Amino acid sequence: MNEHRTSIDVERRIGRVRTDHGTNNAAIEITVSDEGRDHFRRDLYVGIYDSEQKIEFIGRVVAGPFHRGGNNPGGNDSGHGYTVEGTVEIMGQLEDARRIRPTATRPRPMSEVYAFEQDRLQDLLGMKGDFHMGRLAESGRVEVIADSSDKGFLPRNIGIFGTVGSGKSNTAQVMMEEALDAGWAVVVVDVEGEYARMNEPTDDQKLIELLRDNYDTRPAGVADFKLFEPASGNSGADSAPFKVPISAMRPEVVSDILNFTDAQSRMYEAVTRSATGRNAYLSRQENRRGRPGAAGAPSSVPNGRTITGSPAPGGAAVAVAVEADPAEDESGAFRRPYNLQD
Repeated sequence: MNEHRTSIDVERRIGRVRTDHGTNNAAIEITVSDEGRDHFRRDLYVGIYDSEQKIEFIGRVVAGPFHRGGNNPGGNDSGHGYTVEGTVEIMGQLEDARRIRPTATRPRPMSEVYAFEQDRLQDLLGMKGDFHMGRLAESGRVEVIADSSDKGFLPRNIGIFGTVGSGKSNTAQVMMEEALDAGWAVVVVDVEGEYARMNEPTDDQKLIELLRDNYDTRPAGVADFKLFEPASGNSGADSAPFKVPISAMRPEVVSDILNFTDAQSRMYEAVTRSATGRNAYLSRQENRRGRPGAAGAPSSVPNGRTITGSPAPGGAAVAVAVEADPAEDESGAFRRPYNLQD
């Protein structure tokens, strides 16, 4: 059972829970009080204290503020002529006021809603360590921090999701920089060239001011930075050019890159398979013709191209049949090896 919260600071009061109008177990509707209007916004983390059940819940504002006509039942009516409402997603209930656990119930109507204390929120979310990624949206001082030595964090799969322009690339770069500072080696496959200049400090004045005002720091580039760029690239950054011969790629990779149809993929795989086999055959033939100790002149044999006579112990001759060569034309001349890059 949670401890009874007897008082909540006036500046943190948001409003009260409304009666249910739907069947969504994970969300509640709230009416915002006059005191809470100025700081009620989406993504704000809130606490909800249900005095009837004596349970403290934690949630996050996911919709609102909505402004509707009528008096404000969640606080003193100051004559605005409208109410402010919103939706809170319930994250769970607090156990011993120190950790979050799933809940099988919901806050009852008129339960008090308040802005969650920032220091307490940071402890509840486990934001501790040396890996600094930023600050929690709409929560002021709450630092988003992780432990770089935690094997359940960096070595795991991590997803960064957001709309266009929401900061996904910037978040990824911050994580790379923090990983480097923590001693990790970072390899980036950058198909759009977004990180080609990570070794240079930003010249964006807005970012410079943000770093100065919010984090008391100045921009700096990554020190130990190596950029490898395709020979056809034009990023303009200091890079080492490279190229991957198409002959070194698997046929299915080339088909995917060139967006072949199924029929084109099958044809390309057949051509490369034939060319690879022909080149291997020519290589074997060249090795046989250049084998040390070979002697005697070639002579014709039925159903074959040539035989090569070579001395054997005791003076006997050994005939070695050479398999028919599909890489020769009718005159017996060798065609050149097939080059997959042609």
